[in-house]
Amino acid sequence: MTDMTPGTAKLLKVMNLSKCFGGLEVLRHVSIAVERGEVLGIIGPNGAGKTTLFNCILGVISADAGAVILEGKRIDSLPVWKRADMGMARTFQRLELFSGMTPREHLLVADRVHRHSGSIFKDLRGHGVPAREELDRVSDVLELFDLAEVADTPAEALSLGHGRLVELARAFILEPILLMLDEPSSGLDASETELIITMLERLQGNGRTATVIVEHDLQMVRRVASRLAVLNSGELIADGDVGTVLADSQVRQVYLGST
Repeated sequence: MTDMTPGTAKLLKVMNLSKCFGGLEVLRHVSIAVERGEVLGIIGPNGAGKTTLFNCILGVISADAGAVILEGKRIDSLPVWKRADMGMARTFQRLELFSGMTPREHLLVADRVHRHSGSIFKDLRGHGVPAREELDRVSDVLELFDLAEVADTPAEALSLGHGRLVELARAFILEPILLMLDEPSSGLDASETELIITMLERLQGNGRTATVIVEHDLQMVRRVASRLAVLNSGELIADGDVGTVLADSQVRQVYLGST
């Protein structure tokens, strides 16, 4: 199990998190930690509490008890935007792109928001004039994510796979220390899922960004995660390296349906 000693220098610590909705206990004293540069996969059956845990870490909803600590600072009372300023970025289960904007424009707006440069209102209306260094940064990320060929294609004309890559690239250009991915393979076919896996494997090499993935596709998680945390009925039932967790008899019973 992960060391949750208060003094240990983890990038992210979630300590004894609990959450109820209308009397239903969705999370029960859940504690996990994330190291810099690692990829943590959060798995479990439907209704296990994965999305609630994800949203509590991000600040989308507030926990009833427990603490969320990022780089030694308690953040569970902070709004989403302040957590983003501290280095948290996310993607969405349902594709969230702006119609009429190209991948290049999505990345340019995200870069400007991150660096507090330019005018977000001018950018969204297409009236902002980007500087050369901004264009260069955006071009580098487009190349990294194999999006150069569709860089100037409107979002609504992109395939779902390319749309997912744009979301991932938009989060990456924010230079996050913690990247939160909500069902990144949702709606994708096998070839599109392979694109996402390839990109996540590519990003693991930077050593700075930790990634937390909530995902139903177990085969995908097995390939990209360095550690797994398993939830069932709001409780953490396993946390450890991928092979050990997937061999655990309780995990196999509740998640894979066999012993």
